Amino acid sequence: MRSLVFLFSLLVFSLLSFSADASQVSLTPTALLGEPSTKAHAVTLINSDDMPVSYQVTAYQWLQKDGVDQLVNTGDVLASPSIISIPPKGRRVVRVVRVSGSGAVGYYRVIFKQLPSPPVENGGRSSVSLLVNHSLPLAFEASTPDVRLTASLSPDGSGYRLTNTGTTAARVTTIGPSSGQSWREGALGWVLPGLSKDIPLKPEHRASALTLTVNGQSVTLTVTP
Repeated sequence: MRSLVFLFSLLVFSLLSFSADASQVSLTPTALLGEPSTKAHAVTLINSDDMPVSYQVTAYQWLQKDGVDQLVNTGDVLASPSIISIPPKGRRVVRVVRVSGSGAVGYYRVIFKQLPSPPVENGGRSSVSLLVNHSLPLAFEASTPDVRLTASLSPDGSGYRLTNTGTTAARVTTIGPSSGQSWREGALGWVLPGLSKDIPLKPEHRASALTLTVNGQSVTLTVTP
């Protein structure tokens, strides 16, 4: 299986001046969580822009290797429709359906890849839309949390590697020393069960014990050699 790395860039070469705008589309919910028996989820896309916006929707199996997220082609989860256009000031619903592996724990990412629209001329200025992709986590896991984390320095010394030997994912939102202010806050990533995730930090951010917020709870870990 080959892993996929998503890198989007937009290059515009023109003798004319241009303005760039990003689409104004929001998705709800922003995470798709259910038990292993869950069959489907619905995602609502809301377009607050004055132009229609289109997406290609694809699900990938979510793995972690050497502390890095990996996305792998899968047929376990399908999106319906897989191509969707949201009208101006409108909304549309995409169903994300698990067609294989029901009853088993599984983790996926659902990628909403915005499709390009033709540039719009506006008084001699070309208006170019910057494409914005969305990545939603999709988890089929037990409702009772079972997270067992250990921490060590990442092999390249750029931060810490968190390893989860539990059976449910660890969603990390803060990390810092066991006494003092957090070094980083926000969506720092998920540590999938049985796998590891690297959290990069500045070189001066080192401590023998860490305090993290994991699934909304404070957790203190001793850093192992």
